Formats: sequence, C-alpha cells, structure tokens
Amino acid sequence: MRRMWSARPVRHRSRVTEWRFGAGFDLGALAFDFWGWQPLSARFHAEFAQRLGHRTAEQAGKF
Repeated sequence: MRRMWSARPVRHRSRVTEWRFGAGFDLGALAFDFWGWQPLSARFHAEFAQRLGHRTAEQAGKF
C-alpha cells in the first residue's frame, strides 16, 4: 500500500522583495548581460538602484 504524504503550505507575511538571503544568492526578475564590457562602476550601480527603487545585486560570471 502506497502512503501519500501532505504538508501544510508555508505562509510568509512579507513580500518576497523584503526577504534576506545569504551572500551570493539573489532572487529577481530583471537581469542584464553585458558580454565583453568592463565592469560597471559603483556609481552606476548606486544610481541604477536609486532609479529602480529596489535593492540590486551584481552577479559576476556565467549563470
């Protein structure tokens, strides 16, 4: 006889944009690839985040 398992759904009381993850892990729905470009400056990152209105993170290397 096969036994079926069930679990209670996990309910979060905060928006996913407010979650905090460990270093090197980010969650997002907006990404850009700049192949062959020099690294973007800290000033660019700061201004981009400010204009976007959300936290941003840089992912270096290939996905």
